[in-house]
Amino acid sequence: MSARRRRRAPAMVPPGDFGPPHLRARGMVTIEAAPDPEAPHRTIRRARRLTMADRLHAEGMLSTEQREAATRYAAAFEVAALGLTSDPAAVRGYVHPAWRSHAPEMVTAALARLRQADQALGLMGQAVLRLVVCADEAPETAYRRLWPAAPAVSIVVARNRVAGALAAALDRLVEAGWD
Repeated sequence: MSARRRRRAPAMVPPGDFGPPHLRARGMVTIEAAPDPEAPHRTIRRARRLTMADRLHAEGMLSTEQREAATRYAAAFEVAALGLTSDPAAVRGYVHPAWRSHAPEMVTAALARLRQADQALGLMGQAVLRLVVCADEAPETAYRRLWPAAPAVSIVVARNRVAGALAAALDRLVEAGWD
């Protein structure tokens, strides 16, 4: 046998489905390495959707603490929103058994956390967080909704103003000790 036959070819990783290519092209999805849920000793590649807070963090407009606060706020908002609908399955498509058994406590805790955060934020902070973090709206678009009577500005200026207002709101959350 020749040396060529004995040599093994490197194991090829199947390309996988990482979502629509247009999302990857726009930078809305990142492909990362993560432990395999079925075999934790192996590493797999997976696609993860980037939120607007993640993208602003990658651009250097938000610190790590601010991004983590934004993620916690979005998670509390999502749980509270699920509790406010009469049919959680309509929002998610599938209701986990843990949600069914602990829904009232989870919703009450999320609403209490949001109330505490909203007291620290003020009205403008609430509006910026709900548009950019919860609704995942681009800062350029959020600018027109936040300041409809303001004169027209360039996309860069609008993005910087909303990112600054978002950073200030998230700083208030971090300083208030909101977790």
